[in-house]
Amino acid sequence: MKAVLVIGVLVALLAAALVFGIVGWDLGGAKVTISSHGILALILGGIGTLALGGGLMFLVFYSNRRGYDDAVDDRHNYPADPDHARSTRGSHGTWTRYDDPPR
Repeated sequence: MKAVLVIGVLVALLAAALVFGIVGWDLGGAKVTISSHGILALILGGIGTLALGGGLMFLVFYSNRRGYDDAVDDRHNYPADPDHARSTRGSHGTWTRYDDPPR
């Protein structure tokens, strides 16, 4: 029942947006014309935007479920061997090594 109510509200909002867009298109008696190429560009732009947003949201959920978003400070998992020490570039090009044990 709750899902039906949510779907009904979403459909009503979509219908209201469509009516507002159609009425607003000719508001003030403006004769707005758009070519078929313009309509195609609008449709492809909308589909591309939705695909990009969906793809980025997929990557967010994928990386979260795979553990890529866990804490970065996992120095204790690496040995103190200098050959295996991790290092990162700090500010102004300086290098910081992470081969010391955690405190």
